[in-house]
Amino acid sequence: MAAAEGAQRAALERWAILPCIPHVVYDEVNLPPGVDVHLYLTAAPRASRLTVARRIAPDRKATDNHPYVAAVDQHGRLLLYATLGHSRPPYLDSFHPGPLGEHHGFPKAYFVCSATTGVASRIRDPDRPIGHPGNAGLLGYSTGYYHGRLLLYATLGHSRPPYLDSFHPGPLGEHHGFPKAYFVCSATTGVASRIRDPDRPIGHPGNAGLLGYSTGYYVAELQPAPTTGTATLILYSSDSGAWTDEKLTYPPHDRPWGGNGVVSHQERLWWVDLSYGLLTCDLPHRHHGDLLYVPLPEGCELPAGAVDLEKSRSVGVSAGRLRYVQIDERDGDPIVSMWTLIDQHAGTWHLDCEAPFEAIWADEVYRGTNLPPLVPAVALIHPEHPGDVVYFFLHSRLFAVDVRLRRVLEWQFFAMLHPPMAYHSSQFVRAWKMSSIPDSDETPIDPVRPPLTRGVPAAPIHESWASSSILGDAPLQRNHIVHSKWPAQAMMMSANPPKAPSSQIPFERCHIVDGAGLVRTDEEECPLCVQPMTPDEVLSVLPCGHKFHKGCNDLWLSRPSPPSCACCCV
Repeated sequence: MAAAEGAQRAALERWAILPCIPHVVYDEVNLPPGVDVHLYLTAAPRASRLTVARRIAPDRKATDNHPYVAAVDQHGRLLLYATLGHSRPPYLDSFHPGPLGEHHGFPKAYFVCSATTGVASRIRDPDRPIGHPGNAGLLGYSTGYYHGRLLLYATLGHSRPPYLDSFHPGPLGEHHGFPKAYFVCSATTGVASRIRDPDRPIGHPGNAGLLGYSTGYYVAELQPAPTTGTATLILYSSDSGAWTDEKLTYPPHDRPWGGNGVVSHQERLWWVDLSYGLLTCDLPHRHHGDLLYVPLPEGCELPAGAVDLEKSRSVGVSAGRLRYVQIDERDGDPIVSMWTLIDQHAGTWHLDCEAPFEAIWADEVYRGTNLPPLVPAVALIHPEHPGDVVYFFLHSRLFAVDVRLRRVLEWQFFAMLHPPMAYHSSQFVRAWKMSSIPDSDETPIDPVRPPLTRGVPAAPIHESWASSSILGDAPLQRNHIVHSKWPAQAMMMSANPPKAPSSQIPFERCHIVDGAGLVRTDEEECPLCVQPMTPDEVLSVLPCGHKFHKGCNDLWLSRPSPPSCACCCV
């Protein structure tokens, strides 16, 4: 009995929470040569992290465009979507045969370059604006600008895009026309492989799913055409290395599809519209027209186009069951409800439990978080817990609630740099259960009510550096595993692993800014003191991008422990 309970507890620990928007870093500065992907996995409920090189996802992040982890599978694969944009400015050394007008407003400068030393020295700017370079000259003399010097004029522009890993809080529309691509990344082998482009244009990543099995996988994107009553399924098979297109009947007929994600369950993919229901297809054994519609529970349907549903609704797999969770109001009081799908062909759901948020706010663990009594955003459904456990976002915290028992089980500062806190929802996190990660010999913490986590996050359980290749082509660079470790159990290491970035952050690497540039300051708080960060305060921004009050961060970094980010230990 004790062994069985220990195995169950170990299974509960063997999953991770992966934010769906990866960090994007400059290749030559932050990653070893030839490496494209850095995957940091840590036990839930802490935030794991995917970091990618700019050459994989060079386009600017915004609400209407960002690299996105569309799906994960239990074999350690993830499906990454990105618009490619320009890997570097297209005008680097080209010459446009006509005026562009793009340089207006950029500063101009003169450089004196030495032919003997190879040094270019920028001259201090004059008090008056620099004019036309055709009116500038160089007069040399023995102790100053002598023979072998040349005068170079240039407009400076941007030496590199300033928005590398920033997030614009609104649509930009700049990515239209850039090619889109899917990458399949492996946590076990450490390789990120770009899938060959399909014949049809890639559509919405919210309609793309990954169905994995031990020796391969399918990538499927559903492209509904409501005006025709059909949908096109574009399907990539790792066995054939090719895409196929197939016309399917579209049960919603003329209703647009919401594209709120794809769930893999019972060897099927389930396309989710949180306002309407599910569409499912058995990919390995599909037949023409075989697209089944499963409505949401009775009374949950909303008009097409309802916004922000990812904050109040989610569909996920929990302990082998397909579950649906929803935040709603009843007589003005917010409640959370959970259902289980009983019969997919009949569209039958069973209401498992409900809980008013008043009862959750009254729980002693919730009161210990110092969070206000506000309705949170849905994050995800616990993938392994046999009960009715849902994770929620509120401010900078992620906390788990047993809805049936109306108890808060655990909470954690959640280090998700993008999107900004105002957008946190079930759209931007994945519950990732990987059967290939080994069991631990340690006895895990009791999952029913573990102690509160207020200290430094634990060390990563799995960390890998990976390279990119294109399926069907010769790999660009083979992968290297830096280290892979589940608690108390080490795995084989590469003979010559590349050096990972240092986890220690000296004071001089903290960028000091004022708070004037904060976006929605009423919703941003310092993760250390849990107090708002306001425009009249001085902030510290760490290399990983997390912000703190300068005084709070200075005190944190002054501890005897090796200096690290309080949120993510980077």
